[in-house]
Amino acid sequence: MTWDKVLEVGKDALLALISIPEVYAAPEIERALDAGKHVFCFSDNVTIEDEARLKKLAHEKGLLLMGPDCGTGVANGIPLAFANRTRRGEIGIVGASGTGIQEVATTIHKLGGGVTNAIGTGGGT
Repeated sequence: MTWDKVLEVGKDALLALISIPEVYAAPEIERALDAGKHVFCFSDNVTIEDEARLKKLAHEKGLLLMGPDCGTGVANGIPLAFANRTRRGEIGIVGASGTGIQEVATTIHKLGGGVTNAIGTGGGT
């Protein structure tokens, strides 16, 4: 499926989840941001220069760029990429490490609480 077709089918989607080889990730992140989508990027090894440029672009557009190298996340109770099943609740988490977010979310679950949003900023390159 082409990117144009994806944008047509998902025209009402607020979020693009990108998980492709690193050499292709930066241009696709930029295309998603230019299309007005928040981005969750599972891809790693994006250059630090591209990451900084794309995060600045996202900020200028009022959009969120999670990643690159963002391993886990939860948006409105829906797991993104790799996430543990935990109950939904009133707590939100922001962290760089997907495994750290998972550990915190599962601990909250074990203690009887729940997570509605968990935002990974990415591990950086």
